[in-house]
Amino acid sequence: MSDHNLKYTEIAAAMIAAAKKHHYLEGPLAVIPELAEGEKSLFVMMTGRIGEYSSLRENPSLDQDEVHALFVFVLAKAAEAVSCWRCRQEFNLDSRGMFDGNVPLQSDPELMKSLRRLPLADDMYGAFIDWNADHPDFCAAHHLNPLLPLLEALKWTFRIAVGMFVAYFERRQS
Repeated sequence: MSDHNLKYTEIAAAMIAAAKKHHYLEGPLAVIPELAEGEKSLFVMMTGRIGEYSSLRENPSLDQDEVHALFVFVLAKAAEAVSCWRCRQEFNLDSRGMFDGNVPLQSDPELMKSLRRLPLADDMYGAFIDWNADHPDFCAAHHLNPLLPLLEALKWTFRIAVGMFVAYFERRQS
């Protein structure tokens, strides 16, 4: 395994550790093929939109509010993906709210109420910021785009949120 793949494993471990610390993850993550396909499509779309958004600015870096908004966006999209999967509806890859956190959401009304009180996006953002602070030269040392560790953290946030929402609906059905 290459050094940068080991570091991506460290990012995943940091995100999972934060999820366990805050009791978002109690067991293994749910793996649902349809949701995995949605994840892949979502992250392809997000990567393109981040590139477009950054290219239109004088400073192509995202500020901390925009990075935080990406965590909020991923959380909302995880809720929407699980709701769509349960209702056998198509998952909407709309990118509105990616950079400002005002994500229009189509989801189960009870889940939406829970989302408003759920600090998962804040906690996962904090875990990423901490990892980034502990590895300030990671991207430069490996000649990587700084977006790659962020996307890795967002990917694990999506997976953790999906697992939570699947468990939420399973509990409601029992």
